Amino acid sequence: MDGKFINVLLIEDNPGDARLLQEALSEVDSQEFEIQHTDRLSTGLRHLEEGGFDVVLLDLGLPDGQGLDTLRRVRIAKPGVPIVILTGFNDESAGIQAVQDGAQDYLVKDHIERGTLSKAIVYALERNRLLNSVEEARQLDRHNAYHDSLTGLPNRQLFYDRLKHAAVQANRYSRQLALLFVDLDGFKSVNDTLGHNAGDQLLQKVAHRLKKSIRESDSIARLGGDEFTIILDHIRRAHNAAKVAQKLLKIISMPYRVDGQEINISSSVGISLYPFDGVEVETLVKKADIAMYRAKRYGKNQYQLYNASMDMAILESLSFENGLQTAIDNNELVLHYQPQLNIDSGEIVGVEALVRWQHPKFGLVYPGRFIPIAEETGLIAPLGEWVLRTACNQIKAWQEEVYPDIRLAINISIRQFRGK
Repeated sequence: MDGKFINVLLIEDNPGDARLLQEALSEVDSQEFEIQHTDRLSTGLRHLEEGGFDVVLLDLGLPDGQGLDTLRRVRIAKPGVPIVILTGFNDESAGIQAVQDGAQDYLVKDHIERGTLSKAIVYALERNRLLNSVEEARQLDRHNAYHDSLTGLPNRQLFYDRLKHAAVQANRYSRQLALLFVDLDGFKSVNDTLGHNAGDQLLQKVAHRLKKSIRESDSIARLGGDEFTIILDHIRRAHNAAKVAQKLLKIISMPYRVDGQEINISSSVGISLYPFDGVEVETLVKKADIAMYRAKRYGKNQYQLYNASMDMAILESLSFENGLQTAIDNNELVLHYQPQLNIDSGEIVGVEALVRWQHPKFGLVYPGRFIPIAEETGLIAPLGEWVLRTACNQIKAWQEEVYPDIRLAINISIRQFRGK
């Protein structure tokens, strides 16, 4: 509707009825109507395809139309255009059924008056507008229920639905699929140093790159935080998934521009394969997550394919993570001191404090196995404080008793300097 005219397509094969309808609309003072009339459904459908009509007045008794099938054909030709049905006095039930089938209103031709017809058209337009608004709201609600509000990607719920469907299809057609679990390396430091707004912008840019880098047949989702998943449907072998992972690692690691600053970030990718690593979606997700965890443990900015040996490693890591706080509280940590000698005199001039964990199950554990866990969990701060206090007490005792000039070297985490 252009604001001045309501453009009406009248499809009516009875010349007398058509003339009366046009006269009724021409006599309306409050609204102007532009009317195009045709007496055949086929011609009306061609006009609809050309566009430009706000409403259709449709007779159900046309020579080339068959009752309610006429309505169906008009709705298919121009979905969304409001339709007012014209029916005979003895066929009012057809009008009622037409409204139930999607028409906006119906009029019994013998009862049509000037005001009745114009009001029916305006009502049909308004009702159609309201219905469209309601449908748009429903579609928006459905979209929001299944999509991440920050990136617009499918969320966890939709991801699981798609993974289940992909697994069913893979089983039916004896195909393979791969699940990639992508986690950004050091994303927390971006939020800590640049703020959450910068972190959100970075996530949006990463999501955009990932979406542009996969096939239309594949599916990407954001599970939350800095975790993304990608379903690679119909792959031939693990090598294909590995090539995609390498591509994603490279794309993600390219510099980003956020709020005028350049940000560099890497990612770790874990891969599980259907049906080799599992047939249940929860199992595939768990094993892709384990493989991603291993990629981080091996230095980040890399991918790992899941293998069974990772299960024991992850259990050991979880045991370390859960037991580290207890180790600090229960004095399970010990310090070894590596001496530094004066080459000429052979005298001890300093020591370097090296922390070890006397684990009740795994025995003496070296720092390479638990310091990375302490860094990730935030336990590095109390651990480092314990090392610093214990080493200083020991060096003070040595200075008072044996070595008054001895120096002490302690490894300090960068997180301790930042206070994080």
